[in-house]
Amino acid sequence: MMPCATPSSTRSRSGVAGFAAALVLPIVVSGCGGSGSVGPIFELTQGQLIAAAESMFRHTVVAALELPRAPNDVSTGTPVVGACTGGGSYSTTAFIGGSGDPDAGTADLLYELGSTWDACVEGTGQSAVEIRTSPSATGVISDFTFEQFPNGEIEAEGFLIGRVEIETSVGVLNCRVAYQVLGEDTGGGENRDMAFIVAGDICDQAFGFDLVVVAGD
Repeated sequence: MMPCATPSSTRSRSGVAGFAAALVLPIVVSGCGGSGSVGPIFELTQGQLIAAAESMFRHTVVAALELPRAPNDVSTGTPVVGACTGGGSYSTTAFIGGSGDPDAGTADLLYELGSTWDACVEGTGQSAVEIRTSPSATGVISDFTFEQFPNGEIEAEGFLIGRVEIETSVGVLNCRVAYQVLGEDTGGGENRDMAFIVAGDICDQAFGFDLVVVAGD
């Protein structure tokens, strides 16, 4: 599924806290359609950058996590389609495989995702952006692992990589997208909340943020 080089792995069983001091994670993106933005020369504002980054994260990793992920409960080619907050839509197709041992309380799942956007508006006011795909900006693919250990700890790791168009009031950018994502559960209950550290670049602009995904939201 992957036409591009993958980010180097920093996997550890010490949890997300062990990565907090190194938020800017190594990402290898050679061979993925060039080194960055093409078209008009301008930069996204910080608000626009974060609006786009959080939106694409929610429409890929978070959307996929809404699918069943209990041990041995896997699916193939399951589409997740949803509306964006300011209009437009996204579509993420998830190929999920792996295995689990219910008796031992362990699971090791792999998500392979393909995502596109159709006039997806996120952010408000000066931070508003429209995300879309086109023949020259074909969307985002990602690999994402979800692992549950015998002690009940849950960890997640993955990346997003690809190209999208981002339109602002200034113009349209055709941008490379490259993320690395690390997450762990926050404890308690069958459907536990997940805390993520997300870092990377969009349109050659670096970003990083923490985000807690509340189970059932």
